[in-house]
Amino acid sequence: FSSQNYQFDKGFAGGKFCATFGAIVIDIRNADIVNNCVIDAKATFGGIDIYVPSDVRVVVKSNSFFGGVSDKTNKNLPPDAKTIFINSSNLFGGTDVK
Repeated sequence: FSSQNYQFDKGFAGGKFCATFGAIVIDIRNADIVNNCVIDAKATFGGIDIYVPSDVRVVVKSNSFFGGVSDKTNKNLPPDAKTIFINSSNLFGGTDVK
C-alpha cells in the first residue's frame, strides 16, 4: 500500500520490478540505455509507470487479466534506435510506458 520511485542517471541494462497493492515509478529518461535491455514489470492490484527517453524504441509484450498496458512512447524513430523490451504481467493492475 505504498509507492517506490527508481531514478537511473547512469547506465541501465534492464531489471525486474513488481508492484503489489502499490505503485512503482521507474525513470530512465537520463540513463545511458543498453541496447536490447529487458524490463520485467509485474503489477498485481497496483501500477507501474515507466518513463523512457524519447529516442528509444519500446517493444511491449503483455499478459494481463483485468488490467493492461499503455504505451505512449515515440513511434517515429530511425531503424538504428536503441530498443527496450518490456515484458508486462498485470493482474487487476496496469503498466504505463511514457
